[in-house]
Parts: sequence; structure tokens; C-alpha cells
Amino acid sequence: MVKLTDATGNVLSNFVILDRGYTGHEHLLGVGLVHMNGRLYDPKLHRFLMPDNYVQDPYNTQNFNRYGYVLNNPLKYTDPSGEFFFAILGAIAYGALIGAATAAAVYTVSSLITGNWSWSGLGTSILYGAIGGGISGGLSIAASLSGNVAVSSFLNSATGNFLSELASQVGAGAAMGDPITFGTFAGSLAGGLTGSRFGDWNGVKGGWFKNALGELGFNSIKGAARGAVSGGVGAAIDGKAIDRGIGNGIRNGAIGGFSQSALMISMFGATYKPNGEQLEFANQMATAFGLSTDDIAWRKGGFYQALQPSLAKMFTPKSLREGYSTSDFAREVTWGRNVAVFGNTSSATFGHEFGHVIQVNQQGWAAFQARGIYEQLFLGLGGYYNYKTNEYQAESFLQRLGGCTYGCGRIH
Repeated sequence: MVKLTDATGNVLSNFVILDRGYTGHEHLLGVGLVHMNGRLYDPKLHRFLMPDNYVQDPYNTQNFNRYGYVLNNPLKYTDPSGEFFFAILGAIAYGALIGAATAAAVYTVSSLITGNWSWSGLGTSILYGAIGGGISGGLSIAASLSGNVAVSSFLNSATGNFLSELASQVGAGAAMGDPITFGTFAGSLAGGLTGSRFGDWNGVKGGWFKNALGELGFNSIKGAARGAVSGGVGAAIDGKAIDRGIGNGIRNGAIGGFSQSALMISMFGATYKPNGEQLEFANQMATAFGLSTDDIAWRKGGFYQALQPSLAKMFTPKSLREGYSTSDFAREVTWGRNVAVFGNTSSATFGHEFGHVIQVNQQGWAAFQARGIYEQLFLGLGGYYNYKTNEYQAESFLQRLGGCTYGCGRIH
């Protein structure tokens, strides 16, 4: 460290109150280094003492300087966790992908109702869905900065509702001939904030059809209420008739809520309520992190559960699948607040998946999913034993409570 000064330029021999400086990291004045959690940084050399294990963006040459800090541009960027730059890019990209897909699904259902399907309408819904999704995904990264469970939960819910509401308004609106304006985006943000106060469908005791119908009805009504706010605010901003804006918003929101629920149920199945034995470890983890397993949409009976084990076995080398049944290849998955499970899912696996729910709360829904996709594609099975990955950390949460799904006794 060259020198330490106060706000008026006076040279100090040590920190007045805390030992934290620029970016909030610990400054080790005795040795002239900055402790940045994962690695030590030398401010005189402008280099870390250890290399970064990740190449975040292979198309940016600065990422191949594994000893540099924030692309060698600390005046423009800061990186509190060492991976924040990658997290933002991943969150935006993933949000854009989901926003485009959701808006396209809503448009398809809406156009079937109106008989007004066209390539241009589909393209419009995908474009604006991607833009809104990217914004929502980028904003969701704020959940990782709050440090408060309640605030993180609210931010995840609000940004997720914004994406859902915008997809409803642009998807259904494109099929109905509504113009997409700045008011559409601003109104959807207001609708998203309102929707976060409505709560979510988490399932009830009963069978598959009871839960499926309940979810379709709940989210259609929620979508209509959220759409009323979205349409009214958007019309006011655009200088149009507010009553007509509210009516269109209700229509688009109801269609969008129904469409998105139908897609989720088809993909991951209807919600249900696991018993206390199944949630043994998940409930312990929820208590430790100030969360609740009642807030999770546990799902089964979808196309994913029907197809995934067979496909996984098919693409596994023959030498590795001998002696195993198809059900042995079943793999649960966490998607935001939705967890897809199977009939034979163990209590330990419920706990492991709830570890991912904790990560969603800590990282933000878009950054969590983007990181998970990256780890599965580029790290493969090796990611399960890399202490920085989502899989390793979720298993670590579980094994501290005595549960285990893999690497028993080796994950800390």
C-alpha cells in the first residue's frame, strides 16, 4: 500500500474505525496486502498473489490475465466476491433467454385464442420479452447484495414478477394488436411490485389434478390483478385512457398467468405437499437460514420427470450404466422457487435441493441459474468436487446436518 489518507488528505498510520478500505475488503497494513476473501491482492503490484480459477468471458482478452482485478479496470468496476462481473453478465443473459421464451409461450396461447398468429407478432413478443427479461435478470443480482433474507426474498419475488408480468403484457398484447410502449415496461414494473405482495401458489394437500387446477385458477386471478395495475399505470404514462388500459391489462395478465402456469405444470408437474419425513433435512436447513419449506413449489408428474431418467441413461456410456435401473438416473432440479422431484426422492435429496433454494436467495434467481448452467456444461462431474460450485456448496449445507447424497464424508 502506497499510503493511507483521510478525506482531507492527511496521512494516517492506521484506520480510524474499521480495517476496511476501498470495496470494503480487509486491508492488512502490516504486510501491505488486501484480503479479498478468496485471494490476497498486492496494491503496489496491482496483482493478486494467486491466479483466478475461472475464465469468465473467453471473448475478452483481459480475462486471461488471471492475476488481474476486474479486467484491469478498478476505476470503473469493483468485484466484492471475485465473481460479480460474471454473475451480472450471466444473470442478464439468462433473464433474456427466459423472458423471450415466456413471452413466446404467452403469445402462442393468446394467438390460438384470437386466431391472430403471425411471425412478426411472435418476433415482437420474443424481442421485448428478451429485453424485459435481461433487465429483470440484471436487477435480480441485487438480492446477492442485501445480506438480509427478507430483502433478498422480496427482490427475487419482485424481479421475477416483473419478468412474468412483462411477458404477459407483450405476449398477449402482441396477439391482441396492442402497441408495445415505454408505458408497457413501466407499468409491468409496477405490476411486478404489486404481484410480489400477492404471494405465490405453493400447493395444497390433494392430488395432481386438484393442484393443477388450483394453480391455473390462482395465477389467472393473480395475473389479472397484477395486469390491472400494469395496464392502468402504463396507460397513464402513455397519456391514454386509463380505464381501457386497466381492461387490456386485466385481459393480458389473466391470459399470461394461465399460460405460464400451464407451461410450468406441463414441464415440471403439479405442486404437492411432501411429508415431514421427506423434508427432515430441508426443514432443518430452512430454520438455520431463516427460510421456510412451505414457500417452495415442490413438483412432480411433469414431462421432465417422465423423460429425464431415460434420456440420462441413454447418453451415459454403457460401461457406466450396467447394473443400474432407469430410476437410478433420475435427477431432481431446482428452478427458482420450483423444485422438480420424483416419487423415490430421498429426504437427503430434498435437503440438497433446498440447499439450492438457499443459493437462489443468496445469489438472485437469474445468477443462480446461469451459474448452474455454466457449471454443468463446462465443469461436468468435476464440479461436484469443486468447493466454489453450487453443487458442492449445497451438499456442504446438507452434510453439516448429517445428510448425504454424494461424496459422503468428503464435503465440508
